Amino acid sequence: MPLPAVLGLLLVQVGALVVGFFGPPVGRVRPILTALLLGSGLLLLPLGFVAVALGAPQTGTLMVWSGVLLFASAARLVRGPDNGEDDDGGGGGGSEGPDEPPPQPPGPGFDWEAFDREREGWAARPPVASAPNDLARSGPGGTRR
Repeated sequence: MPLPAVLGLLLVQVGALVVGFFGPPVGRVRPILTALLLGSGLLLLPLGFVAVALGAPQTGTLMVWSGVLLFASAARLVRGPDNGEDDDGGGGGGSEGPDEPPPQPPGPGFDWEAFDREREGWAARPPVASAPNDLARSGPGGTRR
């Protein structure tokens, strides 16, 4: 391939990758089209590598090039908001304050005071058994000396 053609293809490739990953997202997610683009790219990349290995470098290079373009297009489609808005329903820039905690489910809930009372008694109790001391005092076959 002549050098100007290679440079032109490289410029198109870099431009597609930049727009795919850093450009503005599309209006809505298109899962079927995205899956088709990703599937086609996944098919073209290994076929292109096989073509290069079998001695058809131009065909293989164009197949790999096309697969990367398909991936860049799918990346742009995947980035679109699902309903035309951001997740928080606003226009971006993050939220203006801390998020509110989720509402408590109906019912009695967890009694933290009772838990703390129980936990205070844990430290006062001696340990039930200490494995290293028991092993040191036992003889062969687990019997005590």
